[in-house]
Amino acid sequence: MRSKYSSLSFVVFTVLSVVPTIHAQFGPDLCIDPGHGCSNPLNPDSCKPGNLTYISGFQEKDINLNVALALKDTLEQHGFSTGMHIVYTRLSDLHMELQERADFANSLEADAFISIHHNASTTLTTYQGSETWYSNNATVTCVGGYYGQDRSASDTLARKVVSRLVKEFGYRNRGHKEADFEVLKCSKMVSTLTEASFINDGFFDNEADLFHNPLLDHTEEEAKAIYDGWRSHVTGQGFGNIRYEYQNMGLNDILQVAVTLGDQFGDDYDS
Repeated sequence: MRSKYSSLSFVVFTVLSVVPTIHAQFGPDLCIDPGHGCSNPLNPDSCKPGNLTYISGFQEKDINLNVALALKDTLEQHGFSTGMHIVYTRLSDLHMELQERADFANSLEADAFISIHHNASTTLTTYQGSETWYSNNATVTCVGGYYGQDRSASDTLARKVVSRLVKEFGYRNRGHKEADFEVLKCSKMVSTLTEASFINDGFFDNEADLFHNPLLDHTEEEAKAIYDGWRSHVTGQGFGNIRYEYQNMGLNDILQVAVTLGDQFGDDYDS
């Protein structure tokens, strides 16, 4: 007869031994891409459209980066370490070509890719709300050849993120849509591009004030909504994401899993 205690010891040893291997064998869980980014005082036009200054005084590249930095804090608070679990295409006012952003995520074999953007429109009373995009898998030319994606998974990720943004801000849901954006179509992994709000002034609900007025600053809320959407997508994938579930567990969580499994194995070995 094998006791439950010996079974528990065996499972604890096995789980603790496997976790470092799980960490080492896979790429990061997520690549965050703050859209745009460029600083060229000698030729400002080369940085458009991300450096366009709207009536609100904003440049989109700066808001994108601020949201990404807030998302970085949120992820780290939930145990996702930068470099190991999460990577970023930029953490400063750095210019990268669209293909470079996709190549960066591809080279690290990230599981998912989220590009952070914000909308703007000159038709002030017409366009409002939150939306996300995913690749329509159109035949395109990317360096290294055409990359196929799991459109269904990207569709789901885009839908979950926009639903969380709408829930957080109460804006009109402009939907999750298909597009042939280069940064999406050239990435090999599940991917989406977010347009959380319009940042130019003049709307009925004045979405730009969410960033312009310190008392209304919703940068952290947007970051949390994106995190919640991504987390909902990942945990909804089931057993295929067991790496995600186990690699972010603390020791107490791991031991609890071991106790549960030990009880099961102990029952199997009792006579």
